[in-house]
Amino acid sequence: MKLSICIPTYNRIGFLKKTITTILLSKRQDFDLVISDNCSTDNTQDFCLNISQQDSRLKYFRNNQNLGISQNVYQCIKNTNSEYIYFLSDEDEFNSEMIDRAFNLLDSNYSAILSSIYDTHHNNFYIRRHTQYFKNFNYDLIRQMHTYISGIIIKKSSLNLKFLEKSVIDPNNIYPHVPVLIMCFLKGNCYITSEILCNKGVQEFRKSNNSFISTKFISKSKDLPFYHPINRAKQLVFFAAMTKAITKNTDQRNIIYKYFGYWAVSILYSNYIIKEFGKIDENIIKDISKIEGIGKHFRISLFRYKLISFARIPLKIPFIRIPLVSIKKFISEQFS
Repeated sequence: MKLSICIPTYNRIGFLKKTITTILLSKRQDFDLVISDNCSTDNTQDFCLNISQQDSRLKYFRNNQNLGISQNVYQCIKNTNSEYIYFLSDEDEFNSEMIDRAFNLLDSNYSAILSSIYDTHHNNFYIRRHTQYFKNFNYDLIRQMHTYISGIIIKKSSLNLKFLEKSVIDPNNIYPHVPVLIMCFLKGNCYITSEILCNKGVQEFRKSNNSFISTKFISKSKDLPFYHPINRAKQLVFFAAMTKAITKNTDQRNIIYKYFGYWAVSILYSNYIIKEFGKIDENIIKDISKIEGIGKHFRISLFRYKLISFARIPLKIPFIRIPLVSIKKFISEQFS
């Protein structure tokens, strides 16, 4: 089989029915649709088993217990025998036309393909990418990464399955496609396309961190949202350990560390986070600053962020006249 469309799901049969039906409208027989059910308590199992009896392209797998999002995504990967894997959230759309477009890209032997994603409900791009080819791994390539899993195609042979199997049991790994993508990026030969290979559905936003992890790790204390600064710091610790484990040299490692240092600042100091949680606790900043590799780049990015914020304030200091445009030009040069 050339391509497996993989959908990890849990208790979202209302979304899943539409997604599965749309995909199976395709007349192609050279792909399969792999559903990994994280022990849903709704009628996901009955629906999928019924469809699989009518259409052999649907392969249904059910976990004996809720393993959490990361282990469920790994089960998708584990249960495929195809050369390529296309990841899709259960509320999103991958229609016949998109499937055909995706197949047109598979013959080029890319390690990874990242597409644009269109939000049909807001009539706007959710992720808009510009067509680029990356022969080798570099910072511009890793910047194409997003925390949204849909619209990604990866070559299974590019993955270190033994590492993935170990990494998915970490409760701080709630973006399991991130190590998957970075493994593919490190191989080079990656393609970014402006083509839309996914329509974003109406997202049921799960705020609870417990909704992402195995019942084995469910917090018995206050369940902070997964995007809370405390949980972001824990995620960064995982990213640092992951980076050290999958890279082959210092240059690769530093590129990834730099990306996550910048990512941390952009996430923690976003308007949404500041509005919801207020000023970031200094202890969290100190903890992130100490993380191996990432901490250094976090401090650099945070300094630049504060410098930019300062540059937006008109300077009224007697006897000192520094043109605001010069400050902004200096900052811009530092970022480039």
